[in-house]
Parts: sequence; C-alpha cells; structure tokens
Amino acid sequence: MFRSHSPGEHSWAISLTPIYRFTDQTDFASLRFENLATNLRFGYGNLWNHSLITNYDVQNSRLNSVSTAMDFLLTDTIRAEVYSNMNFNFVDDALELTKLNLAFTKDLGPFESRLRWNTIQREVFLEFYLKFASQKKVNLGLSYDEQYQFISPGQSRGGNF
Repeated sequence: MFRSHSPGEHSWAISLTPIYRFTDQTDFASLRFENLATNLRFGYGNLWNHSLITNYDVQNSRLNSVSTAMDFLLTDTIRAEVYSNMNFNFVDDALELTKLNLAFTKDLGPFESRLRWNTIQREVFLEFYLKFASQKKVNLGLSYDEQYQFISPGQSRGGNF
C-alpha cells in the first residue's frame, strides 16, 4: 500500500493485492496468480472522498468488477453520496451495472437521517439512526418496480451502502 505522506487535508492511498489460488491443494507448486485487486482512495478532509475498487482476472485478461464510492458535503449538515458497482456478465461478455445508489444524509447532532434511492432495484428509503449505531436503523422503504409497495426493514433487495 502506498499513501500520502501527511494525514492533512489532501490524502490519497493506493493498494494492489495479488490473489493466488492452488489448482491442487496437495501441491505447493500448483499455486497460480489468479486476480489483482486494486483500491484507489483520495479525498480532501471531510469535504469530499472518492474510492475506486477493481478486481482484474489475470487468466482471462478482463475486469471482473469495478466499484466506486463518492461522497461530498453540500452544506455543513448535508452530505451527498453515490455508490455504484459493475460486475462481469458472462452471458453478454461485458461489464454490467448491478448497483447505483444515490443518497442525501442530514446531520442531526447525535442522529442522522438519510434519503436513499436504489436506482437498479427501484427502491427509495428514508432512514433515521444514531451515528454510533448506524446498523440499527428505523427506516421506511417504497418499491416502485411494477407497483408501489412499502418495504419492511429486512425486505430490501438492494442492500445497504
């Protein structure tokens, strides 16, 4: 991993991770270089951050997945967020967008509220939670795929950020 020298306002980090696999579990010589995972992150303090994560298949010379995450402050208390993911589709022999979430998060002191739109699964969520316990949310979801329906907290098809 390489990263910026100072932990100041401007920061960046890049990591390259080779992934190996044994083709024969009993033979150490069967160890093969299979994938290369990369992670590039850069940001400017609390104002904005961006990360790009890729997984490259060395054997087939193709990207298996690409993920991005961006967030930036719109005001002192409102943050915008964009998350996306693309995976290799073996049928179409191409990368396919499998996730695109857009959100606005409002700082409410010890609490936060988030309006999240899952564009692929066609769902909208309004979430409310304590900052230190963000996994324990009170949320209300609406699916608008073929017909409108309310979604209970454990019913989301698109997952969290």
